Amino acid sequence: MEEEQSHSKIDQSPNNFSIAVDYDHKATEFRPFSLSSPHMRAFHLAWLSLFSCFFSTFAIPPLLEVIRKDLNLTQTDIGTAGIASFVGSIFSRLAMGPACDVFGPRVASATLSLLTAPVVLSTSLISSAKSFILVRFLIGFSLANFVASQFWMSSMFSGCTVGLANGFAAGWANVGSGVTQLVMPLVYTLFTTCFNIPSFISWRIAFIFPAIFQAATAILVLVYGQDLPDGNYKRKITNNQSENVLFNGLKNYRGWILGLTYGFCFGVELTTDNIIAAYFYNRFHVNIEMAGAIAASFGLANCVSRPVGGIVSDKMGKRFGMRGRLWSLWAVQTVAGLMCVLLGRVNTILASVLVMACFSLFVQAASGLTFGIVPFVSKRHDRKWWDFRRSYNTAPAIFRRIIKGQKLSLYQEDQEMSSTSNYSTPPCAACKFLRRKCLPSCVFAPYFPPEEPIKFTTVHKVFGASNVSKLLNEIQPHQREDAVNSLAYEAEARLKDPVYGCVGAISVLQRQVLRLQKELDATNADLMRYANNNNNNNNNFQYGRRMVNSGYYNYSSAWNNGISGGHNNIGTDNCDGGR
Repeated sequence: MEEEQSHSKIDQSPNNFSIAVDYDHKATEFRPFSLSSPHMRAFHLAWLSLFSCFFSTFAIPPLLEVIRKDLNLTQTDIGTAGIASFVGSIFSRLAMGPACDVFGPRVASATLSLLTAPVVLSTSLISSAKSFILVRFLIGFSLANFVASQFWMSSMFSGCTVGLANGFAAGWANVGSGVTQLVMPLVYTLFTTCFNIPSFISWRIAFIFPAIFQAATAILVLVYGQDLPDGNYKRKITNNQSENVLFNGLKNYRGWILGLTYGFCFGVELTTDNIIAAYFYNRFHVNIEMAGAIAASFGLANCVSRPVGGIVSDKMGKRFGMRGRLWSLWAVQTVAGLMCVLLGRVNTILASVLVMACFSLFVQAASGLTFGIVPFVSKRHDRKWWDFRRSYNTAPAIFRRIIKGQKLSLYQEDQEMSSTSNYSTPPCAACKFLRRKCLPSCVFAPYFPPEEPIKFTTVHKVFGASNVSKLLNEIQPHQREDAVNSLAYEAEARLKDPVYGCVGAISVLQRQVLRLQKELDATNADLMRYANNNNNNNNNFQYGRRMVNSGYYNYSSAWNNGISGGHNNIGTDNCDGGR
């Protein structure tokens, strides 16, 4: 499989970005209230563009009762139109993944929005049930921008922040389904009450606004957007590559299971967005403005609930592993199902609103929890596999007014390469851990070989891959091996002693050196004393020998003299006495 890729490169070093980036220039931090280019600007353009698509797609439901009366629609027509809307979104999402690969997320997203904006505008021209169903089918295509949004975030944000960026982008964009429930009835009422325009004309004029809004956001994406941190790109895929990706996706049973699970959270959410305003309008006989306001609260919860679901998934994953992610998804989605059942059983409007609010929080959080599991469905294939997952893994079955299939949008672009990869050499330990494609220019590869995964894991846990990459790029190549070894030693010491780290180990060694130095000094002192005592003993012994030798000689002379004199005296005395 061959791949040709062309980039419109912009010469940017990590220091040229206003936020921290890794060695691929992907952002390693997330600032949702910043407009810094290109990362955060791409984030805001992505969610705003998808926001406009949700706004347009769900602009019809809050005015459905007015449209139904004007076009004489039956409940069967309304139900069929709802199903057609989601069937259209599924078909478009199947094509959006490859389109992002070929044209880039910026062009693919903007093109789709510009193509579907006239369809939104044509809603004001429908006059029959068939045209109503057809328009809803075509408008549903715009929801494929969900794929482009997630693809774009994966291209701009590193693995440590892409989940958070995807969660916020999807959550804020889905708020559009709630805002339109509030705004469209107000626009309709404005024309009917303030300008005295007939009802059958007012609702048609109202659809001019979502069409203009969607086209305007598409133009903003084209003018100010950027596919990658370093510029825009194109990628060409061979037929063999596409067939291989499709085959690998279809045979992965985990993808089908997760797609069905996602359909039962996000699919239910979309179905509720379609019917909730009409539900309150018909059951509790509130006016169209009140029904729209109640329905808006359901969609507005996405601003918080979906990002929180992603955060909870990450926290549970860190503490309990994959089992924690799965159990948290099961618990939240079960509560959402119970709330959905309870919503149909309460009989007062206040209780219904409260139950609906709880239902919205849990069902939308389940969508965020699902995205915490998606990157772990398969690690056997490279980034093309994940592009396929964005395109083809969707809930296959659509249950009328209950569940709508939703394509799974994966939020991690770079995945680890396996032995079945196109590359003959295995990925380095760093790229394998970060689930990235290990390129020939990888700065980690020479120093973190695949057979030493613990070395990089330890360094990444303490210093972070982006910081290590910056350090290695700032020093000379011949110094990098020593730098990596020192980082590995410091990281290992820090994990063993979180308080003092390698300083503690150095202090211990210093104390040992001081103790050994004292022992050595004491030993040297003992040796000196022993040497001095030995010298003194030798000197005394030699002196004693000399004294002894000298005394022995004198005593011998005296003794000899004494004996001679004695003999003489004795002899004399004896002679005299004898005499």
